[in-house]
Amino acid sequence: MDKQIQKEIGSKLEWALAHLSKDDRMVWFVGILKRHLLAGSSLDCLPRKDRKKRNHELKRFGMERIETDYRDLLETFIPSWPHYLSMARNYRSGELEKVPFTKEDGGKQVPLSVCELMFGLGECEKAIISKCSESFCADGEDFLSLTDGWKWVRVDGGYSEQEGRAMAHCGNFYAKRGDVLYSLREPVERDGETLWRPHLTFICSRSGYFGEMKGRANGKPSVAHHKRIAALLSQPDFRGIEGGGYLPQNNFSITDLKVDGVSRIVRDNPAFELSKWSFPSTRMLLDLGDGWDWSFFEGYDFPKKPSLSYDLKRPPPFLLLRRKYKFDSGRACLPILIFPYVRGHLGEPIVQQPIESIPGIENKFRRLLEITEIKAVSSGSLLKPPFPWQKLLGVSSTEELLGKWPAFSTGTPLRSLLCRYAPGPYVAHAYSMRLGDELVELDEGIWDLVRFRSVRYFLESVLCHEGVRLFDASKNFGLDAPTRRYLKSRLLGFLDSFRFGLNGLLVAMEEPSSCSSPCRVIASEYALARIEMEVGLSSFEDKVSLMRELVRTYDYEREALQVAA
Repeated sequence: MDKQIQKEIGSKLEWALAHLSKDDRMVWFVGILKRHLLAGSSLDCLPRKDRKKRNHELKRFGMERIETDYRDLLETFIPSWPHYLSMARNYRSGELEKVPFTKEDGGKQVPLSVCELMFGLGECEKAIISKCSESFCADGEDFLSLTDGWKWVRVDGGYSEQEGRAMAHCGNFYAKRGDVLYSLREPVERDGETLWRPHLTFICSRSGYFGEMKGRANGKPSVAHHKRIAALLSQPDFRGIEGGGYLPQNNFSITDLKVDGVSRIVRDNPAFELSKWSFPSTRMLLDLGDGWDWSFFEGYDFPKKPSLSYDLKRPPPFLLLRRKYKFDSGRACLPILIFPYVRGHLGEPIVQQPIESIPGIENKFRRLLEITEIKAVSSGSLLKPPFPWQKLLGVSSTEELLGKWPAFSTGTPLRSLLCRYAPGPYVAHAYSMRLGDELVELDEGIWDLVRFRSVRYFLESVLCHEGVRLFDASKNFGLDAPTRRYLKSRLLGFLDSFRFGLNGLLVAMEEPSSCSSPCRVIASEYALARIEMEVGLSSFEDKVSLMRELVRTYDYEREALQVAA
């Protein structure tokens, strides 16, 4: 296990020790990590006993369940668990202790999937809330009175038990120093007394940026409250929205507002940051017709090849998904997703709001693919958070993505994928990115790996010095024609029987009867997979170094070739 993986696993175990106090929870958590590690390990690297464990876990759970559990653990369980703890504490409930992490199957206790556990936690939350009859709040101080009689109330300290109980959430139990809670409240007349029912809970940091911005039970704020939200954001106390927290996709986003709401904020609170990014001189590529568009920013730096990351002080070209607003005082185009786009390679997006919160994002992204050539991706792993490509393409199965959109696999280490999934076109895409030249599929599962413009160049690349001398002799017009024909026959016979020491790695001539013919090294997907596992893409960077590694690792049958005197 390399140091990076050790560090990642160590941090997750530290989190579990700090937050999961019961043994059954720890066993469940560690089991998911263990299965993920075993599934992603090459059999050749595992001790014999661990190979048996790996086979057992794969047979018992299957690769898709193992990877889905790991993804959901990182994306859903870890961010959500503190919320459920705070709910239990805020409501002084013991319901959470009753939630099982296993179920009975065939007379044995088996671990729940993360999805099953999250459903159970959701039911637990409902049970906790159902036992609370509080609907009104009396804490805080008035901050903003609205024309319809409603008001925004400010609660210093950022935590309100009353708010949490009335709104079916934790009341920002884990408030940070300097947090302020803003609550939208409706007046309700009862027995001659005005009571205040909360509808929205927004948390603002000391710097003036909002974090969580939710409705009841952590739901997304209703459209009915958008004018009231715009009135709050128009106050000079506030600087922008950062989002985050529990269920970040349910936070209010500035893009939820219509033109009049944004116009009011721009007019009354010009210091409010609608977006952290602004790009001059963009060119619209596609108007999506719903207030969104795809645009292109040419950038200030033009890298010669794609990279894992870029210097954003001198940004490369970007593809932008923008929310557009036009009003009397001007217009605003807010970049919400920002993709580095270098030589046909897409980088992991810089996001201004959660991908899942963008309406119709799957369709929007696929519209981009229709008008833009995407050769591969330079970053964004399929196996690590935030799993951008699965979300953008609308697939939950990594295996499905590899089959339908192999170009989106190239931000993931090829070896990690091969340890989990059978070889497929995604393997060739990884080679294309490494070699800087797109591999062509000749037949199903068979790829044109390297092309040489003549037999001689190929012979040089595999260090076949006798073959090079034979080629030169066959072109020596000082020899008589029968001798040259004989030498040519020997050379063509050698090439026809040429075999690397790896099944599925072959040499093919475009014109089998000509020594001047271009020739190709072709490979099956399984051969490409073997090369990665036994040699590694990092061992070569172009076709010359690739051929050198192939000869060094697999060699070929070196039939003696005698050159006529």
